[in-house]
Amino acid sequence: AGAAADGGLSAFDESPGSIGEGDTGRDLCLVVGGAVTLGRLEHFLAEAETRALKRQAGSGSSKRAAGLLGASRTCAALRHMLRWFASNQIRAGASLAGNLATASPISDMNPMLSCLGAVANLCRLGPGGPDGKAEIQERKVPVREFFLGYRKVALEAGEVIRSISIPLPNSPFFFVQPYKQARRREDDISIVTGGIALLLKPGGSSGAAWEVASAGLAFGGMGPTTVFCAKARAALEGKPFEAAGLREVFRGLGEDMPLPDTVPGGQPEYRRALPPSFFFKFFVQTCQDLSATLAAPGLVSSQSTLPPPPLVAPRDASAAQNFVTSPKPLSQGSQTFPAGESGGLTAGDPGTHDALSPSAIESTVGGQGGQSKPSKRAPVGEPVKHMASEKQVSGVAEYVDDMPEPPGCLHAALVLSTVPHAWLRKLDPTPALALNGGKDDASCSLLGGGRVVDVVTAEDVHGTNHIGAVIKDEEVFATLNGPKPSITCVGQVIAVCLGTNLRAAQAGARAVKVEYEEVAAVLSIDDAVEQKSLYSQLPPPALSTAHEIESGDVEAAKQAADSGGVLDKDLVVVSGEMRVGGQEHFYLEPNASLCVPTEGGDELTVYSSTQNPTKTQNFAAMVTGLPAHKVVCRMRRMGGGFGGKETRSVFVALTAAVAAQKHGRPVKITLDRDVDM
Repeated sequence: AGAAADGGLSAFDESPGSIGEGDTGRDLCLVVGGAVTLGRLEHFLAEAETRALKRQAGSGSSKRAAGLLGASRTCAALRHMLRWFASNQIRAGASLAGNLATASPISDMNPMLSCLGAVANLCRLGPGGPDGKAEIQERKVPVREFFLGYRKVALEAGEVIRSISIPLPNSPFFFVQPYKQARRREDDISIVTGGIALLLKPGGSSGAAWEVASAGLAFGGMGPTTVFCAKARAALEGKPFEAAGLREVFRGLGEDMPLPDTVPGGQPEYRRALPPSFFFKFFVQTCQDLSATLAAPGLVSSQSTLPPPPLVAPRDASAAQNFVTSPKPLSQGSQTFPAGESGGLTAGDPGTHDALSPSAIESTVGGQGGQSKPSKRAPVGEPVKHMASEKQVSGVAEYVDDMPEPPGCLHAALVLSTVPHAWLRKLDPTPALALNGGKDDASCSLLGGGRVVDVVTAEDVHGTNHIGAVIKDEEVFATLNGPKPSITCVGQVIAVCLGTNLRAAQAGARAVKVEYEEVAAVLSIDDAVEQKSLYSQLPPPALSTAHEIESGDVEAAKQAADSGGVLDKDLVVVSGEMRVGGQEHFYLEPNASLCVPTEGGDELTVYSSTQNPTKTQNFAAMVTGLPAHKVVCRMRRMGGGFGGKETRSVFVALTAAVAAQKHGRPVKITLDRDVDM
């Protein structure tokens, strides 16, 4: 622990130190550096919570132990919320500062920071001073004031979030809880999320047993920004902490978040009901925690003079359960084999459906004329095992990359374009071919004992180089110095590098030198319309087909509308535009293919992870110049596809097919995840 730099974590009071080492008369503060990942923060909070609890147990001072209790509760609340925040992969790379800056209205962490009174520490590089050195200008913005509108924050030009300071109150009567309602527990965006924090004190002159000294309530999913509930806060602070005051708090929450019926995302009534529900759960949980705190021996001094906690009806006690903080049970399920004689989704009244269904017929062995009788079990809902289920759950199931490599197998790695639109002017494989794994090769250790064998390009294609799912406007390999720019996107295949192992192939692909002559890129539909870049203008062998859907006499309707004819009063013309963002199919198994030439290169077997073995077979025959009946495509199983391997898997197999034909050796290619996506 220590003062937090941009990538650091520390917890301190007025001087650097670790949790619990400061003067317990002052609040502690957790400082999270702007570059700290959510995963690292989650682990830090778990360690800090454990450390605080250990020091609390071993402290000889009840005052010090009580102060640590407030800090450990805050760490626990943040940690619990982080546990259900996105996925492990995202938490390993994303930062708390980045989440704050994106200003998502359904962020899980922003309400927590807001309710705790966290502060964003901003900085930017100022103008140079007399010594020529630029000074760093700093300012602080409370998280409650950081969100200015939908996806708009209080960052000024040139500013970054250097760190975030989160108070850790030192009172044993400080309580905080995270809340989240989503459609599933893990890795799902919230419908409504929130954080509620409360500091209690004995009522004293007010006559109440316990009184709210300060409060913080913030919610996401209830507006275009994270909402800090000022009216609900006012309904709490200085007021008795008792069940009788709940209605006033609920009223304040409704006024703070008046969600309209037309709110984006829908479910307005359900979402309006969630914040009051969360606060009721918080009230019950806090009453229980307060009771436990007062009962803990030696934790709170002068326990005999403190008032008892508010009473909670036994029927309401279960409201304290919170799926954010509750341990998740192990997932489990069961299915019985073989099936019993009764049951099923439609069991009960045997009729024609049951009698005729093949799954409902039992052959009467030895019966007269081979008669059959209806089964007692319904045909729908029978537990039938997947044919390969045992192989899949045991890990025996074999995918393309698991297949044993045939003797002499070469590995392939793609050489991809780095510009969106250009002529391909020069392709120099010399640096790649120099990676032969010799003793004098400086990168020998990077090749894993392998060597580069060849770089295959468009010149090696025996058949056609033109491919495409519908319109054949793509190439297996980009053409060098063609009649028009052959590079039409970033990531287009230029060549494939072959190596005796995968590391050598990938090193060779990176070493190939490519020279482009860039031209203006058409990057949107608007640009294409403006520049008249239309599919109908593509030269052969590309094919173009216009797609229209017509119902009725469209031309007559148009003429009637234009002339103001009798149909005009009944005719409605609707026009507009719709924009859809891109999506990526995230199958677990990336694109992979193994191409094995046989019969001296006259035949080819393609093992591919594809949803379209027919198209893979046909295009492999076209690019190699082989008859289609000489090409066999085999596909036993895929590790996911979702449509992403219906056509976009084909070009991967084709690069390996061309390479296998050229060298008369098996060629295997499995894309890395970053290349696949």
